[in-house]
Amino acid sequence: MKNNVEKVEKCYGCSACFNICPTKCISMKPNKRGFLEPVIDYEKCINCGACIRICPRMKEYRKEVLKNPKTYILKNKSKEIRNISTSGGFFSSIADYFIENNGVIYGCIVDEDLKIKHIRTECDYSRMRGSKYVQSDLGNTFAEIKKDLLDNKLVLFTGSPCQCAGLKTYLGKDYDNLYIIDFICHGPQSPLIWSEYINFLTEKNGKIKDYHFRTKLNGWHSHTEVIEYESGIKEYDTLDSSLNKELFHLGLSLREACYHCQFTSLNRLGDITMGDAWGLEKIKPEFDDNLGTSLILINSEKGNKLFNQIKNTISYLEQDIEDYIVYNPRLKTSRPNSKKRDEFWKIYDKKGFKGIIKKYTGYSFFKKVKKIIKRILTKLHLWK
Repeated sequence: MKNNVEKVEKCYGCSACFNICPTKCISMKPNKRGFLEPVIDYEKCINCGACIRICPRMKEYRKEVLKNPKTYILKNKSKEIRNISTSGGFFSSIADYFIENNGVIYGCIVDEDLKIKHIRTECDYSRMRGSKYVQSDLGNTFAEIKKDLLDNKLVLFTGSPCQCAGLKTYLGKDYDNLYIIDFICHGPQSPLIWSEYINFLTEKNGKIKDYHFRTKLNGWHSHTEVIEYESGIKEYDTLDSSLNKELFHLGLSLREACYHCQFTSLNRLGDITMGDAWGLEKIKPEFDDNLGTSLILINSEKGNKLFNQIKNTISYLEQDIEDYIVYNPRLKTSRPNSKKRDEFWKIYDKKGFKGIIKKYTGYSFFKKVKKIIKRILTKLHLWK
């Protein structure tokens, strides 16, 4: 096909075309920045056009929303669950409901090889907890979900807004037994930069056993990443463990489509949208204990029905979404592109990962000295 998904600019990498292709002529392969994109084997292609019809980039997707969508801040009643969650433990309450009702959960994990991918589970969802700031590999997830739906299983899918859009266009219709939860997305880092970071740590400190993108060792308000090495060492609040956080907050290695995302709005595709209740300490300080609070949007009747099934497991308050948008701008607008992005990739192409961290992170000499001084003064209670 002359007008095929390979030629679509600003691909989201949702994998809908890969899953729908009847001849399996489409494969998802990393581009030069590490993001998965469709590649077509033209000897197998039959020009059926299925990939074009279901591409969310080429389709204006509309959905019915609640006339009066509701917004809540909430906490799981279990402090233990909140402690091992990124925000308020909302996902755990939902996941428990699906497990108790013999349902199936599809969510993102960090696997044994430190790859970020979606998996299916009917029991243990523990690895699906917590944020992962790298775009996941969906693989055959959409096809597996359709099979489960046709087998009348209760299905939960959690993913980024574009992944939810890809699933909806792939399925082509709504299913009563499918519930979709999207999250407030700041855009995923390049899997290439993530892989380079892991290789950098491994060469320097030894093989990594597990990686935690956000923990509450320093409280919910602090973004603390933790690295577990096979040697038994756990590393956090160090120059090495802070690198990924610094690179993510720069926002220079996101997918191109993320800077122009058509799914960043209050007209969300998920039945429920979840995220952190940033701004809580100013809007509702009495609800903030620094252990994590979720912000959720109920976007459909199905979402409202699901919320009512689990609300006995949480403490919650209804809120005005407009109060939180200023602290959660990705609810309405994409992350703005930066002129530094081209410079970022030019430095990477020329000097590799070490060139990037020396230029943009605490590995810069002066930044390193400042960080050490700050750490000392903080321990002496002289830094505020």
